[in-house]
Amino acid sequence: AEATEAGLHQELDDLQTALTAEVEAKNDLLQQNFHQGAHIDHARSVAEAENERTKLKEQVVEAAEMVKENDREAFQVLENEKMKILVSVDAMEVKIKSLVNTVEYFKGEIEKMSANNKV
Repeated sequence: AEATEAGLHQELDDLQTALTAEVEAKNDLLQQNFHQGAHIDHARSVAEAENERTKLKEQVVEAAEMVKENDREAFQVLENEKMKILVSVDAMEVKIKSLVNTVEYFKGEIEKMSANNKV
């Protein structure tokens, strides 16, 4: 009976050791899976962040192009308005020269009339 009991204790100890080893192996495996999962999650997060960065960069480039185009259009409008104003200024200068010539003519005529009246 003692031998059987000792054999059972030995078998129980062996099973306890095997169970402990199995639990440790499963813990190691779970830990490895956790680290692999964390690594995969990290890689996925990095890829998503890179994708978002690329999208944001594309949006910034698109916005910059829109601003450039709006600047070009605004510059063209200003250039057109400048040309209209210059044409108006040129026309005004012609009218002013004509008026100055008319005034000079009338001055001359008035002076002639004054000279004729004095005589």
